[in-house]
Amino acid sequence: MDRWRGSTIRNYNRAQDWLERHPDAYGALRISDIDAGKLRRAVWLDAHEHRQRARQVRTVLLQTFAWAVSQGRVPRNPFASDPIEFPKQKNRSRPRALTAQERKLLDELLDRYEQRDKPGPKPAADARDIIEVSLATGYRISEALGILAEDVTENPDGSVTLSLTGSVVERNEHGASSGPRRVGTTKMTEASDEPVRQLLLGGRAAQILRRRARTAGTGLLFSTRNGTPYQQGN
Repeated sequence: MDRWRGSTIRNYNRAQDWLERHPDAYGALRISDIDAGKLRRAVWLDAHEHRQRARQVRTVLLQTFAWAVSQGRVPRNPFASDPIEFPKQKNRSRPRALTAQERKLLDELLDRYEQRDKPGPKPAADARDIIEVSLATGYRISEALGILAEDVTENPDGSVTLSLTGSVVERNEHGASSGPRRVGTTKMTEASDEPVRQLLLGGRAAQILRRRARTAGTGLLFSTRNGTPYQQGN
């Protein structure tokens, strides 16, 4: 569990809470007393309003019953032999580029943030650069914060090739955060046949990556004044 994001553990804890409160779930009952059919129906209905939570609940049930089978508490895992299928999502939004008006508004908000009158050190340009790189790459915030100087390869035409080799996560023990850490992606292991994800970038994003890679040595492109990874919430 120490390699899971803090948000992942919190999601599973919420799924556990939902199961403990639900009358058809295990709560105070023995696992052998659970009516799998009723519980499957309850999770399916919950998916209409809270799809993410329902997905986590489904995973918890699958693993709980797998453990129960291994311990001889139940003869089979009903959620493995008959998985819970969720209703199809309607009108699911597709990724899109920002409009010119949205981009202008974003730049104005960043200007206001950087020029705000507040005691203490002035805000660095990190926020603007992180957003620019995220927009150009489609990276999650954890992936953008995990970019290393060695992930950036400069090309003769001014473009850069960016490799995704890791991300910043908050490691947890028993649900308590121990601070952000950078971890390598599993695609970098020798046991994986999947190639490292690479992107060819130009424009503003390429300029930012080149500038930061030249001054970051072998470290993170985006980090605090102490050189440690940013917390995603910041």
